[in-house]
Amino acid sequence: MKIPAIHLKLPKAPPKARLVAIIAMTGLVMASGWSVLSDFPMNGNPFTWLKAKELYLDGIEMRKRFMLPGALQKLEAAVQKYPNDSSFQYALGEAEERLERYQDAEAHFQQAVKINPKNVDAWLHMASVYYQLKKPDESEKATRQALQVQPDNAEAQCQLASLLALSNKKDEADKLFLSSQHAPHPSARFYFLTARYLQGQNQNSEALKAYAKAVKMDRDSPEFAESYGMFLLNMGNAREAVRWLRSACQINPNNADCWEALGLALFAQNANYDAAIAMHEAVKRAPENAVYVKRFGVLLFKEQRYQLAEEQFRKLISRGSEDMSVWNLYMKSAEQITNFGDMKKQLSDVADKGNDRTKSFAYTFLGDVHFMQGNEEAAYGAYRKAAALDPNDELKKYLQDRFADEKKKKEERARMMRNAPKDILKKVDPLTRKELQKYLKP
Repeated sequence: MKIPAIHLKLPKAPPKARLVAIIAMTGLVMASGWSVLSDFPMNGNPFTWLKAKELYLDGIEMRKRFMLPGALQKLEAAVQKYPNDSSFQYALGEAEERLERYQDAEAHFQQAVKINPKNVDAWLHMASVYYQLKKPDESEKATRQALQVQPDNAEAQCQLASLLALSNKKDEADKLFLSSQHAPHPSARFYFLTARYLQGQNQNSEALKAYAKAVKMDRDSPEFAESYGMFLLNMGNAREAVRWLRSACQINPNNADCWEALGLALFAQNANYDAAIAMHEAVKRAPENAVYVKRFGVLLFKEQRYQLAEEQFRKLISRGSEDMSVWNLYMKSAEQITNFGDMKKQLSDVADKGNDRTKSFAYTFLGDVHFMQGNEEAAYGAYRKAAALDPNDELKKYLQDRFADEKKKKEERARMMRNAPKDILKKVDPLTRKELQKYLKP
């Protein structure tokens, strides 16, 4: 084996003597305390592997402290330097899974089990990734692979039971789940998976007990704390939910979903200001997530922070939002802080720059502004422009109601004028007079 890191200034020796020297030096290195080579995969250069392992251990340490971007960088460097270690590939995949980079994670879990088909953790995490990628059949296959390696693995049994239950294979799911419950030394993750299964079966009281055992055994897991908190929130216990979700956010402050969940729990307690702060943390970590931005805007509106609320809804509109409630909330916020002229300018700008769907929303709400100003002719002109573009079904219904109102108003005016003296025409503006005269003709 060629070892480039060692340079000896020795006279050339016969190949056999050189081989003996290398073997002797390797023995000396091992005897000197380099027992870390005991888990060397015996593939490639051991000194390259040692350098990669330093990066790997740094990455694992950062991962424990939930410094995921930094951990990912270290683990990527480890795999790049030495790709033939199943543990390195698995650790990188797990970090990518945490960051919701599911396709990248899938590739590294596949590499991990290709190198070491007995890597049960890699099989189980690959199953979770497949589930996130909407590949339930592949998820089931990966979990079964884990069970082939370790048939009595209670975590694998419980995870497969949940997947089978989701596929309506209830009998097999129940059998596996009952089998998993005889685990001699259940782990925190086992109780967590048990709780998830029971929750899916609507056995909420038993699920609550299992979640409580999971978080008691492992108080440092943000995943367990977050799931427990969300379960408590769904069960109506917002106060306890806030406690566990705060804990999860403190352990892993980079988790945007957890901050959103905390915001929802605080909102359920009518703590709107604190809820807005939590939701802002979610938005900072995932600024492109439209749901977070909208919820943040709603909480700001409830706190009468209209300027900030309007900014959130305007962000979504500028991205081409097709959510009718976002446009309504934008209008309500804008009404509080600006005049009709500015609102019309902003909506006209959106109408000029957006696609047909966005333009249809912009013209609709531009029509509403005209309507609020009492300019019905301009309002219905804007509504017709909106209808001629590409409104979605919700907007079509809104426009149809507007046009129905217009027709009803015209008919009401005509009915009144048929019975009114002719000189009433002298009291209305020229445009209305022209319109009404059509109904006065015999």
